[in-house]
Amino acid sequence: MRETRDAVIARIHELRENGTDEEILAALDELIGIDGETINLLEYRFYLLGQLERLEEALAMAEKMEQVADRKSPWNLLRIGEGLLALGRAEEAYEWLERAVDERSFRRVSAFEQPVYDPIRSDERFIALVEQSFANIGIGTEAKDFSLRLLDGSDVSLSDYRGSVLLLDFWSIQCPPCVEEIPTLRALYNELHDDGFEILGISMDEDVDQVRGFASENGMTWLMACSGKGWKDAVVALYDVQAQHSMWLVDRQGTLRYFDVRGEELEKAVRKLSMER
Repeated sequence: MRETRDAVIARIHELRENGTDEEILAALDELIGIDGETINLLEYRFYLLGQLERLEEALAMAEKMEQVADRKSPWNLLRIGEGLLALGRAEEAYEWLERAVDERSFRRVSAFEQPVYDPIRSDERFIALVEQSFANIGIGTEAKDFSLRLLDGSDVSLSDYRGSVLLLDFWSIQCPPCVEEIPTLRALYNELHDDGFEILGISMDEDVDQVRGFASENGMTWLMACSGKGWKDAVVALYDVQAQHSMWLVDRQGTLRYFDVRGEELEKAVRKLSMER
């Protein structure tokens, strides 16, 4: 059975390079038959069905993902809402979108920029959802304090860095956008650390030694923590982290000022806060 599973996985990787979405979907269904309906496989199946514009099936898959997920994030509710919107069922969609925003504090406002929302973009209810999502971020409020142990064995609290500009970075080795951002973080840290810029990386990986080695190999010399508990980490729960990558930028007074700015926008935000005293 193990050889069969490995062969199917190898075929999926090959098809991703040279095959069609239909072929990948057929192979993925074979893997689901072996591994069962894990959330990661269902998410991939949902993505493929969307690519193939099999909208009714994609909606059913989003509903299945909400049923089987151990971690009840807002994303599956949002996917169900988007599926209903794609099928022209806006009134039903609002129920799910409102649950994502109100019950599960959805805050990724950029998600609402997708074309699927165009038919309701001027609707007052949609505008209110966007405004509430932005409010859920907590910009302008005091950053929640916590204490944790770093990879080097020392104990720190967020409040220890009052007077510094602090980037709170929830990341994972398995998250491509997280890894892509490392050169930007490294350059900013090396240039501005002496002026009071700190980065506190909280890895959501479960292999602590792997994180320690990866950080060393990639010149991530800033503050780094990894409890090995992944999504169950206490600080991840405190900040209600909903996706990898998630970043909050805290000013010298301990106030949350930016959320999930990246690349050039992150650099501009850090420089702006570094100039404030």
